[in-house]
Amino acid sequence: MNIVLLVNGKIGILFAKKINELIDIKKIIIENIDGISNYKDEKLLIYNNQNDLLDYIPTETDIVISYNWNRKIKNNILDKYEVYNFHMSLLPKYRGPIPLVFSIINNEEVLGITFHKVNDKYDDGDIYMQKSFKNSDLLTMQQIYFNMFKLSLKIFNCFIKEYPNIKLYNQNKIGDKLSYFTYKDLNNYIVDNNMYYRNFKLIVKAFDNIIPIKILINDKVFILKEFSEVKTDKCNLCYYLKDKFIFISII
Repeated sequence: MNIVLLVNGKIGILFAKKINELIDIKKIIIENIDGISNYKDEKLLIYNNQNDLLDYIPTETDIVISYNWNRKIKNNILDKYEVYNFHMSLLPKYRGPIPLVFSIINNEEVLGITFHKVNDKYDDGDIYMQKSFKNSDLLTMQQIYFNMFKLSLKIFNCFIKEYPNIKLYNQNKIGDKLSYFTYKDLNNYIVDNNMYYRNFKLIVKAFDNIIPIKILINDKVFILKEFSEVKTDKCNLCYYLKDKFIFISII
């Protein structure tokens, strides 16, 4: 079975390394190489999004699998190959490019990952397997990503043992309510004086120093640089949330 992996960033490369230990991967195609410049592998191809992704996939490929890949896979690939995706939510909830962010913001009690076949709609394809774990305020984002990673490896192990005799089921028949979030929906989570401290902390956790946190001050939107519960040299601007005041620095 010739498998091509589509991955993104450090977590994608970590996944690719582990998968390559289980089965001989044909190619690893990565888009975001920040922080992994030292990783060398003859199977690794760096994707330039100005080019057609199809040109990067060897013709003898049987299956394409994406992990932490944030781009929609076009029909010219779907028409030619079987494509599967690891999606960091329990579909059909939290369809979209950054499902884990919104799952954390909304303080979901259970988090999980879905391995599904890709079709021409966003995160709509039939599901092979889902695995989940209990969310907790004590879990850091790094620990949550690691839990997702471990569950993904378990799912992949099952998949390669059962393929091609796998069973898929229609996610639209699952009882959970369908939801879909995009990057534009982040604008619904601008910090203001009516926000409770707990909700503020969930945003800080979910955005994980990667997504800028917007904060409203005197009807103007700024970027939150740092915050503290006590006044410091850096955080010396007092800001009132609904139930607590904090000290911030802004850009």
